[in-house]
Amino acid sequence: MNDTLVIVPTKNRPEHVNALVQNLIMQDGEFDLFIGDMSDDPKTLEDNAFLRVGLERMRSLGHNYYVQRVTGTNQLYGYNAGMKFAHDAGYKYCLGGDDDIIYELGWLRKGRQNMVDDPNLGICAGVTLNPRYSLDSQTIGIGLPIETINHPDFAGKIDKADYYHCIFVPPTKEPRYYEVIYGGFFFRPDDAVNVGGFPSFLSPLGYRGEMMLETAIFFSGKKIMLDPTMISWHYQCPYGGLRYPPDVKQQYFDSDMAIWQKWVVRRIPKVEMP
Repeated sequence: MNDTLVIVPTKNRPEHVNALVQNLIMQDGEFDLFIGDMSDDPKTLEDNAFLRVGLERMRSLGHNYYVQRVTGTNQLYGYNAGMKFAHDAGYKYCLGGDDDIIYELGWLRKGRQNMVDDPNLGICAGVTLNPRYSLDSQTIGIGLPIETINHPDFAGKIDKADYYHCIFVPPTKEPRYYEVIYGGFFFRPDDAVNVGGFPSFLSPLGYRGEMMLETAIFFSGKKIMLDPTMISWHYQCPYGGLRYPPDVKQQYFDSDMAIWQKWVVRRIPKVEMP
């Protein structure tokens, strides 16, 4: 067993998982893979011959993989299952990923090393980009917290936002610290347990609910870091803007988002960082 577990929830998308596995084969570092399979047909992944070959190739390179059937209404059930598996198995670090994210070489190694180097680092994320746009045109997405929008790294660029999951590459290679990061991120299973991160409190939220975990870890007194040298690509990012129409997106902010924000503030007192 390696010390890092990559957690990937998926539903009815074996081709996506296959592409991710091929990407992981090219990565270096100490990691295993957990797939929370929520597909309608239990054999969706099993029947994909390319995926079976890829998983066995990854295992031959020293990376274990685990596929667990998960029942639930959204991907957060898959994340919960992966977090519980990681904690029970004794993994030191997790990467909460997605089945349609491709990582540039060295991404996993860099993220894990950042976590190793700083015990008070609760969350480590990279820059997630849209492969259909040039690097210099990509910005943070509509709907991010006002503290992030006003941050010097992003100030003045919000008018060009094209997708909430993709953020502008900061004009420096130095790590930056924020209060929230959108996209996949490293964390410690023990930190997730300490803030009540599973088995169920993420699951009912269908929109950006995984952000609840990182916000809770931040409120517990740990840091959230973005490493601009860790670049990934959201290759299923749709053309032409946000995933949800503005009216639907506002409905989420009026319901789920407000609920989890109040929950986090009530449950965990914010600890001032030095």
